[in-house]
Amino acid sequence: SPVIIDDDVRSSTLPPRANFLATQVWPSSRIASTIIEQYLDPSWKVCELGCGPGLPSLTAAMKGSEVIATDLDECALEMVKAAAK
Repeated sequence: SPVIIDDDVRSSTLPPRANFLATQVWPSSRIASTIIEQYLDPSWKVCELGCGPGLPSLTAAMKGSEVIATDLDECALEMVKAAAK
């Protein structure tokens, strides 16, 4: 079903240029993060495509891996950078 975003809610919670979908932590990201936390070898390099807020990337970085997080949405990348600090 389509995602309907009320403009009043959007303007009070997201920056004007933010893509609502790129700011969500999806169930698949939670599952990937759990798997990464359990099985990642810190010597592995990780590249997350379409990272959104980057939960799997952040989890891999916390485990000691070198990480590249990518997304078309600049706001999503800003969120990942801020969370990584």
